[in-house]
Amino acid sequence: MRRHSCIRARVVLQYHLLTSFLPGMRCRAIFDHKEVIRVNAYEVLYIITPDLDGEAVKACVEKYAGIITANNGEVEKTDEWGKTALAYPIDYKTEGYYVLVHFRAAPEFPKELERNFKNDENILRYMVTRRVRD
Repeated sequence: MRRHSCIRARVVLQYHLLTSFLPGMRCRAIFDHKEVIRVNAYEVLYIITPDLDGEAVKACVEKYAGIITANNGEVEKTDEWGKTALAYPIDYKTEGYYVLVHFRAAPEFPKELERNFKNDENILRYMVTRRVRD
């Protein structure tokens, strides 16, 4: 019994100390927390297969920009480098359509983006890297 009364007295004392420093505020308002979301800067470079026509390439670029924004990310810049020769053949293809995207997202998001790239047969290669803040 003595231990519980000691803990209760400590809690009451903390409540009185907090309310005396902040007149007009209730104790629970101090302990209300906003959710803090950590955001990192990333860039992704991916190569789309050259077999797609112009509209299909645009749809693919918009698809991945939509995936980023749907997961609380922010697309900062999208650079479409166009169709360029590959350094070495990938799946018997010698050229590909390069796209570079700068975005900000939560630290867990790059794994989700890589999972989507891996499941898309129109993506030859991809690389997601964390940028050093400018």
